[in-house]
Amino acid sequence: MFDRFVSFMSSGALAGIAGIHLLAAHQPDMDISVYLFMTYLFFIVLLAGEFFHHVFKVRSEWVRMSSHFAAGMISLLLLNQFSSAWYVLVICIQSGLFLGTTGKMGFFESHHKVRRKTLGSPLFFAGILLAWFSSAWLGNRGLFIIPVLIMTISDPLAAFAGMNFGTRHWKNLITKAYSSKTLMGSIVFFCVSFVIVFTSLPFFLNSLLQKGSYCPSR
Repeated sequence: MFDRFVSFMSSGALAGIAGIHLLAAHQPDMDISVYLFMTYLFFIVLLAGEFFHHVFKVRSEWVRMSSHFAAGMISLLLLNQFSSAWYVLVICIQSGLFLGTTGKMGFFESHHKVRRKTLGSPLFFAGILLAWFSSAWLGNRGLFIIPVLIMTISDPLAAFAGMNFGTRHWKNLITKAYSSKTLMGSIVFFCVSFVIVFTSLPFFLNSLLQKGSYCPSR
């Protein structure tokens, strides 16, 4: 039964890839074609991680950081791509559920087999979804781009600093146990996020001024 089911899923995926251009040719189906394309891009990121992990023996930590960065850059494509918010909602929910389920089932070791316990992958897409709806509701692209850049760039760099230079770990105030988060990682996250926000702030304010929603004299 599973052999038949897997064959159906794999052939359906290939047929969907081959038919994207047919869907894109019809304007009402553009949302579906973009949705399929974004879904395949996220899946390809995971498959590429598996390839480098098993073939070139790249550590799971490095694969996870690279996948995190790639997924974040792909997520920037969500801006102004769909005529309905339901597609963004479905992409984020299915991605978060997929990563959470595969982690529980032991699949995609390149992404989940890290030395620390983390819920970063499902929460990453929750952050993407929150940023997208905030941006769409208030009509400002900066409310999506800036948070996504922070999650995409600051978090991997903080993880890299924590793994290689972090010696002091944060202590849980309730359990008194030391967490996997390091002081060095937190400092790097803060500094990189500050640079991203500071450099993006002029574009963000200019957008507000053009819309007339911000008045410096108030």
